[in-house]
Amino acid sequence: MSHMQGNLHVWFYLGTPIWSGIPLFHVLVMFFIPRLAETNRAPSDLPEAEAESVVGYNVEYARDAILNSSLLVEANVLGLILT
Repeated sequence: MSHMQGNLHVWFYLGTPIWSGIPLFHVLVMFFIPRLAETNRAPSDLPEAEAESVVGYNVEYARDAILNSSLLVEANVLGLILT
């Protein structure tokens, strides 16, 4: 209870997104660049993109989105069964 005391204005001021965004910017970069490379999107897919444009086919890179969607549906069904 003692650490809950203080001015509410200070709590709201420190809770703004800019205060958490500035110190965690390097974490954003650390997660964003490998994620870009994992999905084979620019700037990591230049040799593959040239081969696709020459041959005339596209590779579907939505594997993660489809997997996350199916896992979400299964989690919802499991949650409905358990409750």
